[in-house]
Amino acid sequence: MTIFVFHIFHLYVTYINNRTYSCVVNYTQMCKTIVFEIVYIIILQHIYEIHMNSYSNIYVRNIADIKTINNFVYHNK
Repeated sequence: MTIFVFHIFHLYVTYINNRTYSCVVNYTQMCKTIVFEIVYIIILQHIYEIHMNSYSNIYVRNIADIKTINNFVYHNK
């Protein structure tokens, strides 16, 4: 979500820059920028989700391993 907000902000800043630095707003350039930003957001979100899923899976797996080790130790006292 923070990535999404950041890129919306970035898009807004680029739009403001385009508007202030050029007398005539180049709408095709703006549309290209918007499309690029949206695609960028989607790709980044997918990468972020994949990473978060892999991290959470590793974390859950580690907890499961710790539980099995504890059970093994407890039962074989």
